[in-house]
Amino acid sequence: MKPAEHFIDLAKSDFVMRIPSATARRTFLYLLRSGLFSYQPGYRLDRRSFDSFLVMLVLSGSMDLDLPTGHLRAVADQFVLVDCYSRHCYGTDTETDVLWMHFDGITARPYYDLITAKLGNVISLRNPSYARTQLREIHDMATDQGGYSEPEMARHITDLLTEFAVENKPGVTAKRSRTIDDSIAYIADNLDQSLTVSSLAERAYMSEYHFIRIFKKQTGLTPHAYITASRVDVAKFLLVNSNLSLDEIRKQCGFSSISILCNTFKHQVGMTPIQYRRQNGNY
Repeated sequence: MKPAEHFIDLAKSDFVMRIPSATARRTFLYLLRSGLFSYQPGYRLDRRSFDSFLVMLVLSGSMDLDLPTGHLRAVADQFVLVDCYSRHCYGTDTETDVLWMHFDGITARPYYDLITAKLGNVISLRNPSYARTQLREIHDMATDQGGYSEPEMARHITDLLTEFAVENKPGVTAKRSRTIDDSIAYIADNLDQSLTVSSLAERAYMSEYHFIRIFKKQTGLTPHAYITASRVDVAKFLLVNSNLSLDEIRKQCGFSSISILCNTFKHQVGMTPIQYRRQNGNY
């Protein structure tokens, strides 16, 4: 859908509305609207109330806000969390691109109170990549013509808000490196690809030595050992819950050959993949 407001570049802006089911309203955090807007200088919105909470990610430019908590400004790579049940105003005097969503749900208010009490309404994350990815995934799911699973959507919204909730106040040292968490997520999503310690260290903007040291400190395993254990875990699941051939399983798990799959699996589990399937599966 195209916005009807003034000072929005219609060629670059779009949004979608979603009506949650009764089950979602009772059970989940749920999406109401999602959009990507390109605001032009002079845009202003002044709204007394709108029954939802709003998350914005400023992609470029800046957004000025007038909220019950005060006058604020958000710039590129900052997130904004707004209680739209209260009066809220925002606008910009520069060209500004914003990815946003309106959401609600049974835990929306507690999340809002927890996050804003610690970080305020304008949120700067030490590493915004994970939260940015979650908000983009929410928007992509919302605009998918095939629809989406409401529990899955709730998971992404929860993950986004949790990312805000676990962020420390400025000046407080984080107990866990977000970079390592991002590496773990990347490994999980790319087990079928070639994963080298050097490439992971490069993605984390660390030397290989420093990356290995930090990774082991936080996970108890070296990156190589973690990747191997993850691949074996996925292989175990597929052996028991599918009828895929060993060759198909080794491809999905990132093993370069069946023999390497079998040797690694036996070393980790104490039996061959076929023995494991016979003992635990139905095939």
